[in-house]
Amino acid sequence: MAENSVLTEEETSQLIELIQASDALTPPEKQYWADLLPSMDTEQIDQLKGILDTEQQKMKQIDEKYDEKLEEVSEKYVKKWDAEKLRAARVARQQEEKGSREESKEKAEELLAGWE
Repeated sequence: MAENSVLTEEETSQLIELIQASDALTPPEKQYWADLLPSMDTEQIDQLKGILDTEQQKMKQIDEKYDEKLEEVSEKYVKKWDAEKLRAARVARQQEEKGSREESKEKAEELLAGWE
């Protein structure tokens, strides 16, 4: 095949960025495709770009879907954690009040005992 002159330097750079961003390619495969670019014709370049663009769009959709799920799960557990934290605070307050009541009762009994 002839040397590729259909891509500008900027287009080549953008295509290499797409190749490097691909999650489907291993590092050696990324290097292979980057090295192969100069010998590819327009149709091959368009197909490669289409494949890489589609992969990038699909990964973005997947990321958005899982970001939404992560947010839902996070909210659920934050609410659950907040409820647990409130329950623990309530139990601690009740124990403190119980201790305070017992202490007050003891002081009252001491005062009453002093009057006898």
